[in-house]
Amino acid sequence: AGCHVELLFLRYISDWDLDPGRCYRVTWFTSWSPCYDCARHVADFLRGYPNLSLRIFTARLYFCDKNRKAEPEGLRRLHRAGVQIAIMTFKGCLD
Repeated sequence: AGCHVELLFLRYISDWDLDPGRCYRVTWFTSWSPCYDCARHVADFLRGYPNLSLRIFTARLYFCDKNRKAEPEGLRRLHRAGVQIAIMTFKGCLD
């Protein structure tokens, strides 16, 4: 079974010896925004690390099923955890 990159990153960063006295900023550039399950895991992880901030620049919002309301809730959960999420554009790319 596959594992989404967000969960792989959480495993990776969990091995870091983050100094509670220092601030850390991480920026992700992704094709798709996190699914609900990944968003939940990331938000829960960040609550344990108030000195770690995350920005996500994504090309597309992940909505697997139009009838499923979980994905927008996952993005709201990330926002409440302090994550900055922005949609990437081509503005400035072709200059």
